[in-house]
Amino acid sequence: GTEDNRIVMSAALSKPPPEKRLNSYDNPTGNSFYSTVQYATVTENIIPLSDPQQDMTDADTNLNATMSLNRRKRSEPEGTDLPTVRLVEGPSPLVGRLQIFHRGHWRSVCSNSRNWTLTDMQTVCRELGFTGGEYWTWVDHLNDTKQLLWEKPQCQGLEKHVKDCSNWAGRQLGAGVCDHHPNVGLRCDPFHRFPSQVEHHWRGIRFENAQHREIYTHENTLRIKESLSSLKYVDITYAGVGTSYNASSAVESIGVPPLLNFLRIQHSAYNGINITNPTTAASIRNSTISYNG
Repeated sequence: GTEDNRIVMSAALSKPPPEKRLNSYDNPTGNSFYSTVQYATVTENIIPLSDPQQDMTDADTNLNATMSLNRRKRSEPEGTDLPTVRLVEGPSPLVGRLQIFHRGHWRSVCSNSRNWTLTDMQTVCRELGFTGGEYWTWVDHLNDTKQLLWEKPQCQGLEKHVKDCSNWAGRQLGAGVCDHHPNVGLRCDPFHRFPSQVEHHWRGIRFENAQHREIYTHENTLRIKESLSSLKYVDITYAGVGTSYNASSAVESIGVPPLLNFLRIQHSAYNGINITNPTTAASIRNSTISYNG
């Protein structure tokens, strides 16, 4: 695309997304819908990735991004319909350390090394919008986030939010409440819980082991890989759902990531961008990735 003629990739015009999503969707005018993507070459502003699936957020003042590991940051008050749980610091948005938003803070959850029931864990994942989940691993508490001790949620499997479970009153707060006990780590199933709510979404774009070249930077002292693929002036909306209602990133890359510039990625049913095993830096400029997941 170009600055004056952006490419828009979204659900079919004959099947508009549900009205509750349209309320917050600023639909561009004067653009056509395409089933393919045009490419251009973009350079500048690389974001180093030390971890193969490292989360990248807010790289500069022009970037407002929600990436693979952390679902979008929320500071909404409790009592809303939004999830009050999230999974962080895992290899994908479906896997990670459990945190619960409580009293204005995201709190990592410990259980005094007592195992939650499968129903407890599935309740968390259903609140996140997936069909279910299971135990992943115990996660050492190595950061400065606040903690919450909750030994036995005692969920019945019918709750909308994990805080609705019968033993929410049994939680404990305070300094040292978890001592050295690890945090609960969960893995959610990669399928959307309510197909009817995402039936008008589409899969998204996937780059897999794209061709690249090697260039020298830092006064010819550092050799890096640069992708030969890029997206420029493209709007990607209402992606995130595969043919079997599986969760899918709006833009997914395996290997050297494409160069991304002037993108708008919004209202995905999953996350905005997921980069796996990049083996180099990622370049994202002048882009907005918001309201995803």
